[in-house]
Amino acid sequence: MNRAKKKHFKLELKSRHRQMWNHEFLLAKARAEREGFRMERDRMKERMGQVQQKLEAERAKDQQDVKVINNLKKLLKQLKPDVKQLEARLEALDTWIDGPKIDPDTGMDTSIKAAIDSLRSVIEMLTDYRSKI
Repeated sequence: MNRAKKKHFKLELKSRHRQMWNHEFLLAKARAEREGFRMERDRMKERMGQVQQKLEAERAKDQQDVKVINNLKKLLKQLKPDVKQLEARLEALDTWIDGPKIDPDTGMDTSIKAAIDSLRSVIEMLTDYRSKI
């Protein structure tokens, strides 16, 4: 009987380790994706700053080119929603990685980091229990 229990918990430990590895993989991919979004957002914000400077320079001229001013305004209008969308994606990834303080529906932390920590504690408990069999 004890041999069967040990084998069962050995398999359970392997399963939990694999789950933890999967979560660690997802965490690494989410961080890489977040970095890509952050770089894109920063690039777009920099572009917005350049467009804004050109717009101010054009407005400061004695003979303003209305076409250029309108084109720069249109470009700014196009960039703003894109930046907001990227910021929303970054926030969503941050929430998934680090999690909200507590999920209002379940009352639990739903982040990927919390899942990894939970699996580590389960692995520790299973290891302790298995050694006592």
